[in-house]
Amino acid sequence: MIDTVKLMRIPYVHKGRDEKGVDCLGLVHLVFSEFGIQIPDEDYGTRWYSKEVSERFLPNMIEFKEVKDPKMYDLVLFKSRKKSLTQHIGICLNNFSFIHASKAGVTIGRLGVDPWRKLKLGYYRHAKF
Repeated sequence: MIDTVKLMRIPYVHKGRDEKGVDCLGLVHLVFSEFGIQIPDEDYGTRWYSKEVSERFLPNMIEFKEVKDPKMYDLVLFKSRKKSLTQHIGICLNNFSFIHASKAGVTIGRLGVDPWRKLKLGYYRHAKF
């Protein structure tokens, strides 16, 4: 079970990967590492095209498959407002909310409301879940 209260105490730190601070990908690293799952650490200068997101964002991570109905521990990917490029990632808590890190810190967002509803690219589930 994701301890949202504990995670929401973690501050935002660009390229952060531990309890001292995380960014959006760092939060995914932190949560998934508790299950022994390693997430690739992509170059932050790169943005990934949505058509290739499962292949390019999760290289060599064949354990992830796109799914239609999200559940806890599924990754949710978001595009930028101006382009169809992957820009943000979060972890689903259920089928209507997700936890993510932004400059405001670690927060919970609602999947069915804007801006997240319009920016969502897809959900990806690890074989372990």
